[in-house]
Amino acid sequence: MSIEAPQSRPRHDALLVHGYWLTEKGDKTALALRNRLAIRAAALLYKEGRVGKIFLAAGKLWGDEYPSVGELMTKELETVYGIPHEDIITEDKAYSTGGEVKRFLQHARENDWTNLLDVAFDQHLRTIPDAFKQYKGRASFESVEQIIKDSKPNRHVL
Repeated sequence: MSIEAPQSRPRHDALLVHGYWLTEKGDKTALALRNRLAIRAAALLYKEGRVGKIFLAAGKLWGDEYPSVGELMTKELETVYGIPHEDIITEDKAYSTGGEVKRFLQHARENDWTNLLDVAFDQHLRTIPDAFKQYKGRASFESVEQIIKDSKPNRHVL
């Protein structure tokens, strides 16, 4: 079962999901648990109609012979959660939190997005607002942990 695109106007034009480290599963590169939980939180918000676009900017942390974090996150959003490809923007060139924020804000300005949301883990959220200030941007912030905690136990995103 896939997630339907929201019918009403979302509260946020777009949300930035921060990429975290990768892991290995056998001979394949895979998303670490933090990435998978961040993606789940983004999918929950999308399903609730709170965001219109999901933006991913994390790049190739392990080199060109490995997939980027953004690429793997996009694949999981599409295949596991059924998020439509047109609602996922992957610009997987960033290597730091500041780089992710900078690319997100550039894209927001180019697309006239004014209501932005940033989703990250509690510990990470302590420093992210400074990156938005550095690049003269504004956003709302939500914790991955809180989004998942607040989701109803019987609510499934699939």
